[in-house]
Amino acid sequence: MMQCCFDHYFMLVLEKQERHEGHQQFFAVVQLIGTEKEANAFRYKLELVGHGRKLTWEAKPRRYKHTCTYMH
Repeated sequence: MMQCCFDHYFMLVLEKQERHEGHQQFFAVVQLIGTEKEANAFRYKLELVGHGRKLTWEAKPRRYKHTCTYMH
């Protein structure tokens, strides 16, 4: 999912994997489309709430780094 906030674009990737015996595992990555200096200026907070429990994660986003190679 792409989100624009404070004139910057962020990419949020959420993934849920079903594990053995009905257990679930969650992964989340927040990346800023920009420079490392811009990414260091931000902080984010994710909360997962359910079944009477809450998990909170706070961190700075990673910089989305994409390289292209031109081939003939």
